[in-house]
Amino acid sequence: MRGESFNGTEVVAATLASPIFALNDYGFTPFATAPGAFPNDPSFIQGPGGVLSQNDAGNQLQLQDAIQRAEFNQTGSSSYHLRLNPAVHDPITLVVPSGKSSVGLSPNGVSGAFIEFDWWNAQIQTLNGNLAYLDPTHLVLYLTKDVLLSPAHGVYCFTGYHGAAKSRNGNGNQPVQTFAYASYLLPGGADRPNGGPGWAHQDINTVTHEISEWANDPFINNYVEPTLSVLGGCNNILETGDPVDGMGFAMGTNVYFQGPNPDGTQSADGYYHPQDEALFPWFLRLAPNTMSEPTQSPSTNIGRYTFMGDLNQFPDFQQQPRTATS
Repeated sequence: MRGESFNGTEVVAATLASPIFALNDYGFTPFATAPGAFPNDPSFIQGPGGVLSQNDAGNQLQLQDAIQRAEFNQTGSSSYHLRLNPAVHDPITLVVPSGKSSVGLSPNGVSGAFIEFDWWNAQIQTLNGNLAYLDPTHLVLYLTKDVLLSPAHGVYCFTGYHGAAKSRNGNGNQPVQTFAYASYLLPGGADRPNGGPGWAHQDINTVTHEISEWANDPFINNYVEPTLSVLGGCNNILETGDPVDGMGFAMGTNVYFQGPNPDGTQSADGYYHPQDEALFPWFLRLAPNTMSEPTQSPSTNIGRYTFMGDLNQFPDFQQQPRTATS
């Protein structure tokens, strides 16, 4: 990348202060993703917020804790929790060889690194096998800033993934190290070549996507009936972030990287932007849905299909998912 660096240490403090680890009240959000100019418009603009997890209003929770509690309707005074305790290790420097990367600018002038996925994943797998402090009882999160991955001959890119390190011995009885990689995206950032999925796809959005998927399918071997969603495509894996990729809401106070974009425009709005997540009842096609927290307004479905519930205005997530057919 001709000497340019993308330093993940610059976003560690912002991530630690974010709803991933900090406590917030999930009873209300000031803003949420809304459709664009026409139904199912993938521009995903900033829309009004409102009541979020009404049964946990007043409780101070981490993000994934709030999502899991809503998923199983363990809200209010429930003792159910999923809490994350971070441990930060020294930074790791990777020098990307010529031909495996490029640098691009967003329409707002924010610089981003585009790296070939196969090369990057090989480095992650090597680290999974060589870092002495890794412990299979802990999730390892590799964090970068404004780094985007793409297949060698692909026309799209993505900003995170999760998985499990390959086993070397043990006849199936050995612990397995799970991991997630995600990039913290500056406001107005490079995102995807076609302009990206919009307003919420900034700061911790990708990190929350991957942590939620890890919590529900750490080994990527939980299979479901193939489904279609507003984003198109077909998926038969329990990936809770993929169907609602780019959709999200505002939460917490973000004091990091809140200045204007390089071109003088303003994208930062003072909030973090967690992603919405599809819940088990959506993948299970439950109707009525008595598993998850009820929707904010009474509905025939009873329970919500995504964490945002009624605030997710896309019709695909107010009902059972569409079935993929050949």
